[in-house]
Amino acid sequence: MFVNLQKIKALAGASSGGGGGTDSRVDWMLETDVFTAPTFAYPSTEVNVNSSGTIAPIILSGSEPFTAWAVSSGTLPSEFSFDTATGVITYTTTAATGTGTFFVTASNPAGTSAAYQVDWEIRASQGVLEFTNTLNPYPFLRLSTSNTVNTDYYIKAAFHGRTTSTGNGTLIADATRPIYVKDNGDSTWNYLLFPTGYTYWVVFIGSSTDPTTLADGLATDITTGLTYDLVCPIAEEVVFDGISYPSDRTDAHWSTGFQYIHFGQDASLDNVLTKAGNHSFGFTLVDPWPKDGMGRGLFSREGRNWMAVAIGHSATYSEMIVGNGASRSYDSSEVNTLPASGFPAGAVVRVTVSGTTLSFYVDGVLYYDYSISSYWDSTSANSLDLQFSNPVNRDVHITSYSYDSTGWQGQIERLWIANGTVVATDDDGITYPTGTTHAWHLDETTGNTFAPAIGSITAVGLKFVA
Repeated sequence: MFVNLQKIKALAGASSGGGGGTDSRVDWMLETDVFTAPTFAYPSTEVNVNSSGTIAPIILSGSEPFTAWAVSSGTLPSEFSFDTATGVITYTTTAATGTGTFFVTASNPAGTSAAYQVDWEIRASQGVLEFTNTLNPYPFLRLSTSNTVNTDYYIKAAFHGRTTSTGNGTLIADATRPIYVKDNGDSTWNYLLFPTGYTYWVVFIGSSTDPTTLADGLATDITTGLTYDLVCPIAEEVVFDGISYPSDRTDAHWSTGFQYIHFGQDASLDNVLTKAGNHSFGFTLVDPWPKDGMGRGLFSREGRNWMAVAIGHSATYSEMIVGNGASRSYDSSEVNTLPASGFPAGAVVRVTVSGTTLSFYVDGVLYYDYSISSYWDSTSANSLDLQFSNPVNRDVHITSYSYDSTGWQGQIERLWIANGTVVATDDDGITYPTGTTHAWHLDETTGNTFAPAIGSITAVGLKFVA
């Protein structure tokens, strides 16, 4: 189930109040005696039936600490509780689904914030599409350009469209052209979008257009009158489910949603994704794997051993990435040339570990092989949970594109593991490769559990929580 917490009806404007005669830093950790009113937001969060968790507000600006958090109007669902000291929402859901809206405010000595609208939905998990991060593809990215900050995230807006030109910022709806927005926290926003007729996507800096009001004709200040950077040539963009997305790994660094598939610990999985023994795994692509530069995370041992593969707009921006906790390395020397259009739907991925050599194949063609002897733990990693799509360094807060990694995006099927065997043949779609010890068809369209086709381990879809 899904809680959409992205809508901001209004944000409080900055206001100030006089300080007292004592150093305000003692109580308020401020460097001045000027207080500003709170502004905050809640992150978008999926809330499923039969689940529990917390949702914490994100402080955008204002003098902390905030006090007197309150549900100012609307009805908090019975499954939710609200902490008036911190604004944290805690939930424990049953099998019941539901939707609704409530509003939250916070106060400090400078005043009370405007009400933040929380639109919530408790929903049933949606099977493999949800836990391969396919329901909302390309949800956010960061940019590396002259006028952007490398660690800022640009989030996909609900309204899709394009400006009529670079000189005229009037927006027109276009379902095939997403818009990405970064809140600057000062009532201005940066926009990454496509101007009609242009040969690049463009990031515009410091627009006064509020993303909650995006609609046809409402963004007339998004023009080259603002500071702007050219980002990602149109010739390199990728199309996923009929929607065009920017692609150029020199500028755009993609992240996925935060879902992953959890296999846990079991003696039958010992040495998988370690350097302690030979093994293999693979799967079949249901969705294509385009050359979008996304460092897709594959299997990992939680917090330690992990691998990812990025297929960028050129060979220079493509590599297999391996890591152990925060340590990481990459292999950008393709054994064979990557396909010009990436890997199509139906392609079969196979990964093998032979001794300390990690090899990556698609449709029987070897593209990368690399030694993991200096990066992966040995048998000690068997005490860590085995997971798919939950690499350690998925936040892409890094300065080198060569290390960008995130979760997995795109539907897959027929996921298999051959523990103890270096498999030399691909899954033929009917019979899993000889030596397969575990397999999951991944054909579930609802729920968050995936039944084993081979072996006895039921996989569980989960969401990464920082």
